[in-house]
Amino acid sequence: MTIDSASRGLRPLAEQMINLHNAAVSIYGAMVDDVLSGQITEERKIEDIMDGLLNYGDYPDCVELYRKLGHFAAQKYPELVSEHFALFRDLYGDGPNIGSL
Repeated sequence: MTIDSASRGLRPLAEQMINLHNAAVSIYGAMVDDVLSGQITEERKIEDIMDGLLNYGDYPDCVELYRKLGHFAAQKYPELVSEHFALFRDLYGDGPNIGSL
């Protein structure tokens, strides 16, 4: 197998990953907007959104959504957000910056 054939074989997978990332930003972005606008207020639902965003912690757009949601939700659910931010750091280290509480 040559480098060219390997690259051609990986290209569809890379395109699928980009599509998945874009879909995650769109879907989770709408949910974060719903939290910020007060349409979603329940702690469990906010936790579910944060859990889902954890899967995309290596994508800057999703990290920004996670950070924005966390800082907003910390006003009402500081323990939840503190635990989630600690989990995020355990999973992704010091790479993506989510800030601190």
